[in-house]
Amino acid sequence: MLQQQYRALFFITLSFILSSGLKAQTSEKIDPEVLQQNIGQQVTYCDHVFDTYQGKSEKSPVMLNLGAKYPNQALTVVIFQRDLPNFKYNPLTDLKDEDICITGKVEVYREKLQIIANKETQILVKEKSE
Repeated sequence: MLQQQYRALFFITLSFILSSGLKAQTSEKIDPEVLQQNIGQQVTYCDHVFDTYQGKSEKSPVMLNLGAKYPNQALTVVIFQRDLPNFKYNPLTDLKDEDICITGKVEVYREKLQIIANKETQILVKEKSE
């Protein structure tokens, strides 16, 4: 009897660990209309990079505005200076006017939605169809 209880507890614990691990690694591809409903969630969002920006300070992050030009963007991808070496290309110039998919956690900064990208693998550049 006690052995059956331990076995059941083991399988419940194992199921919980596996399901929470899988949930943390997966992301849902979403539409712009539901971005606001996914704050704090890991998502994949695809859209056009309408403009890019980097302030004049050495520590200024690179910002990619998706969905529309600033200040009407659906989402801003933020890449901090410390993370730029993780990119083989220059996101500021090479991603402008590209269609991309970004995977990361949706956050709010100054009432605007953003995803912080700290590695190149979070951004997938979609191929242009001719």
